[in-house]
Amino acid sequence: MYFKKLACLFVATTLLASTFLFGTVNAQQSSLVTEKAGLTSISLNQINDYPEVKEVITERGFDYIFDEKNESDEAVLEKYDLPTTVEPSTEVMQVVGEENIDRLSEKYGLVKPKTTIVDYKQNIIFDPQSIGTQSANIWYLIYLDTPASFTVQVTNIGTDPLDTIRGTLRKFNLNGQTFSQASSITFTKTEVNTGIVYNWVQPKDKVSDFFQYEITVSEDGSTLSYNNLGETLHTHVYQRYLFDAGSYSSLAALGGERHHFVSASALAGSGYNSNTAPAIRMTQKDHYQTPSWGSSTSAVDFRYNETILLGQRKFQELCQMEVNGLKAASDPDGKFSNLQEKYFDQVVYSLYLSEQYFGFVSQ
Repeated sequence: MYFKKLACLFVATTLLASTFLFGTVNAQQSSLVTEKAGLTSISLNQINDYPEVKEVITERGFDYIFDEKNESDEAVLEKYDLPTTVEPSTEVMQVVGEENIDRLSEKYGLVKPKTTIVDYKQNIIFDPQSIGTQSANIWYLIYLDTPASFTVQVTNIGTDPLDTIRGTLRKFNLNGQTFSQASSITFTKTEVNTGIVYNWVQPKDKVSDFFQYEITVSEDGSTLSYNNLGETLHTHVYQRYLFDAGSYSSLAALGGERHHFVSASALAGSGYNSNTAPAIRMTQKDHYQTPSWGSSTSAVDFRYNETILLGQRKFQELCQMEVNGLKAASDPDGKFSNLQEKYFDQVVYSLYLSEQYFGFVSQ
């Protein structure tokens, strides 16, 4: 398969991190066609509106790109030989073991999340005047977020390399409920042919972050711009997360907060050490959604019921109540069905740690 061969040419990078999104043309919706001084930029979804361009792409053996919008995240990462990362939170399989993961998931009715780990849009740039000639100029641009990096890539379907691709990339970290710029970089590449134009590897060092980008493509005096400046986290921008679970005292908040799987007040009131109890690193907004947080009547009642179950040593029932509470909590980011799915790995690990902390094994 062509992509398999192409991937071998790309530079594999190493990293520590988790992923992201794609640009729109001139900060407008990607469904709009952009024409600038002889160049036209369309999204891959619009290719059927340009049969002559599609015919050239097919004749030159690049028709595989038409299927990319339906491929899985894993297939995209493999195709482009792009790195993924193992977060502390995703080491559940090694630490807990597949047998325990299955056992705990079945026992407590856990639901695995369905969400993207990588988000990308594909744009086709072409010179309308050249279509239908032997020197038809067409380029395929991808702006790709992975759990490890932000990557700009080009496939030259014609013969003429792009004159210049330049960009400014910024990383924004979450602290509490506010994102602030943490780092930035600019790049310029000339005579751009097929391959990775730029790969910005950025480790995750906060509970959540996202990338902002401005990309400019120049060819024969005309310019096209792609950016996500007008987009929001709730609509288009892909957030990376650095969730984790462990004993409360072993976790760093990293701009988020530490949520006791069983509330600290119920534990302390029942004679347990809350500092060594299982906890989950969450965003602040997510923590506020948990059933035991705050002074509301429902939160007070929830902590009271925790205390009752602790006193009765009904640890399995207690853990089930915690799981059910997270299932009932919505995701403020709007990307997951509920917090149990959003924190699936961390919930599994918290259940596993709870068995050791309380000295029981769920059957």
